[in-house]
Amino acid sequence: MASESPEGTVIKLVGAPEESVSSQVERRGGAERKARAAAPTAAGTGSVGTAPCDPNGLGRRPSAPRPSRARPRLHLARDQVGLRRCSTESECRTRAIPPQATQLSLDILLRVRSHLFPLLVSILILVAFLQWEEVPTHQHQVVATQELEATQELEATQELEATLPLAAIPVPHSQGEPHPILEAKGLEPHQVEQAFLAIRSHPHSLMVGAQHRSHYLVGGFPGGPMPSQYPGGQSPYPSQPASMTQGTQGTIQPAANFDAMRDAEILRKAMKGFGTDEQAIVDVVASRSNDQRQKIKAAFKTMYGKDLIRDLKSELSGNMEELILALFMPPTYYDAWSLQNAMKGAGTQERVLIEILCTRTNQEIREIVRCYQSEFGRDLEKDIRSDTSGHFERLLVSMCQGNRDENQNVNHQLAQEDAQRLYQAGEGRLGTDESCFNMILATRSFPQLKATMEAYSRMANRDLLSSVGREFSGNVESGLKTILQCALNRPAFFAERLYYSMKGAGTDDSTLVRIVVARSEIDLVQIKQMFSQMYQKTLGTMIASDTSGDYRRLLLAIVGQ
Repeated sequence: MASESPEGTVIKLVGAPEESVSSQVERRGGAERKARAAAPTAAGTGSVGTAPCDPNGLGRRPSAPRPSRARPRLHLARDQVGLRRCSTESECRTRAIPPQATQLSLDILLRVRSHLFPLLVSILILVAFLQWEEVPTHQHQVVATQELEATQELEATQELEATLPLAAIPVPHSQGEPHPILEAKGLEPHQVEQAFLAIRSHPHSLMVGAQHRSHYLVGGFPGGPMPSQYPGGQSPYPSQPASMTQGTQGTIQPAANFDAMRDAEILRKAMKGFGTDEQAIVDVVASRSNDQRQKIKAAFKTMYGKDLIRDLKSELSGNMEELILALFMPPTYYDAWSLQNAMKGAGTQERVLIEILCTRTNQEIREIVRCYQSEFGRDLEKDIRSDTSGHFERLLVSMCQGNRDENQNVNHQLAQEDAQRLYQAGEGRLGTDESCFNMILATRSFPQLKATMEAYSRMANRDLLSSVGREFSGNVESGLKTILQCALNRPAFFAERLYYSMKGAGTDDSTLVRIVVARSEIDLVQIKQMFSQMYQKTLGTMIASDTSGDYRRLLLAIVGQ
């Protein structure tokens, strides 16, 4: 405790708690005021209620000078909530850096590091990429050297061709085998060996005999293996044999002793009651032509007053339903429906547009355009323009006209001129004249285009397909290549499409169904033959390994497996 002295000072007892400076000042001021009020007046008598020493009698005492007091020193410290006043310097130091401030600084450092780390990684990746870009420079130089050597070798070969009648020289089976014709020319052995090497190195650029060229065409397209437009690498693309061009054959033929009402009754029983007899449906549908299926559909409605297609939809599902419905569509309607479905909704299935418009005959395309308008109330050309663009749009619009020359006679002079135009529009200039390619490939007949491809290969020392791949890209490249592939071998084109629809993980069932159904009465027999020749396995074997159930049974029945 503390007591007051007569002078009004505060005496602090030993052991009492220490008070702040401000508290001591306040206590001392109060004691002084009390002392002044209790002291007797020094002069005069005043009335009651008036303060002493009031010469004017106004009831107020005169002001007296206040004793000077030392103001306490103000200490401020900043903590996590702002500035606060402290009574002592030690308290300020204690508050200055609290533990929360240390944690806050650590959080800031972690955030800075989290932003700097991706930046450093990006810089390292950029540096590595720039260093990697510098590596292929030597490789490009090596490739350029190899191309120069190949060009020099080709020039030497052409000079050798000019001095020797190579067109009359058959190619021996072994390089070291003596050749009587060359020996009769008086050539040295090393010159004979050079001639053989030249023939083997450039079979497409030298006229080495019709027998040798035809054998080369069977193994692949002139000038090298045809670059495939599908992923997975290159595949052999044989030329269509002469026997195959004389006529085509489908795997489905009209059934003998056909009775539409009897078949309608079989289908009704297969779908009546609990469950569905899919095998009965497969037996009927797979052995009837499309025209006979249309008669079955009409007989079903006449006999039972029900729509056969609607009943089939209610009984089937998945790929089996899609395949059955496709078989009951007329061919022209099926193509028109496929085109409409490819452009319906968000996105466009460009491969479907290419597959149909670039492979059909003039009559088929004109019927598709009319059916599209009558069934869907839309103009096919307008829909194509709204869903495609650029040179791909122009190519498809050209195909929609159905004005390709279908004369089977070949004009070899025109083929040579077209080959020259195509070379000057592509490989022979900087940039590409797309209109020239569009005009020739969209108007010439397929036999004429085949002759043009052969002339181009002789003139440019590379096949036209590879030139298209070098000059174009994307959908327009796929469209132009499809036209050239169909000119060379249409069944091989569809065989390749079927192969890549089943190759790898998963199956492109829409493509598989569309090609099998559309070609089942046209050239599916030839497609099967080309499939076996190109991939060393049968089409039925690959279908059996990639499908299952009733869907597999119906597909195998259609392909005749």
